[in-house]
Amino acid sequence: MPLANLWGKLNPTNLIAEFIIVTLSVIVALAGDKYLAHRAILEHEQKALELIYEDLKRDHEQLQSTLISLAKEDTVIVHLLRHAASDTTLHDTSVNAGFKDLYHYHYFDRTVASTVNYDAKIKLTGKQIIQSDTLSNKLAQYYDSSLNNLTMWTENRKEFAFALDRIISEERGYLDWGSPLIHGVLEKAFHEVLSEMTSNIRIMNAVSLQLNYNKAHAQTLQRNSGIQYETMYAIEAYFVENDIAFEPFDPKFL
Repeated sequence: MPLANLWGKLNPTNLIAEFIIVTLSVIVALAGDKYLAHRAILEHEQKALELIYEDLKRDHEQLQSTLISLAKEDTVIVHLLRHAASDTTLHDTSVNAGFKDLYHYHYFDRTVASTVNYDAKIKLTGKQIIQSDTLSNKLAQYYDSSLNNLTMWTENRKEFAFALDRIISEERGYLDWGSPLIHGVLEKAFHEVLSEMTSNIRIMNAVSLQLNYNKAHAQTLQRNSGIQYETMYAIEAYFVENDIAFEPFDPKFL
């Protein structure tokens, strides 16, 4: 067949139109797949942020509770120091209870914070689920920096409790933990033991150091509380921007 006749039968106009149609179909299909993938990411992002937002509100309550406990502990320490300085007189039961309170520290760090939703949905997926750099940075600052820092403060707080217990033992003091036999196996009366403990420089110095540590610890918790606020407000801005219903954060302890 002559080449001219073949070219005429192929009709180049139809070939170009068909090529354009096929190309556009591929582009539309790819765009559709990309849109669906993007929607899926947004749904995961929204769900993760909703769960993390609730975690942060629970963390806020736990942190404020810890601050209240530290304040109460400081009051106990001040009473013990005043008793040691003969500025006030406490009953033996109160002195004993005061020392025992210093063993039972309260804390806030990753061991009690709600981190499962961040760790499982964000951290372990490389933070790619969060599209906003601002949100990603805020979440990382709180979960990967602030809480880890507070964990170190908690470990130091434990050391104060252990050190006080060790020093009391080294100075031949003891506390009444409810055993009816302990007073009978020691030479000194319990009142005398407590009196010597509250007049012992090493023991009361350890108590005083704990008061100073608590002040610094509380300041650190307050700074962490500010980071919590900033993170929650950033998530709230995301909810507002994307028209997502949520119950606004209402701090109860401010």
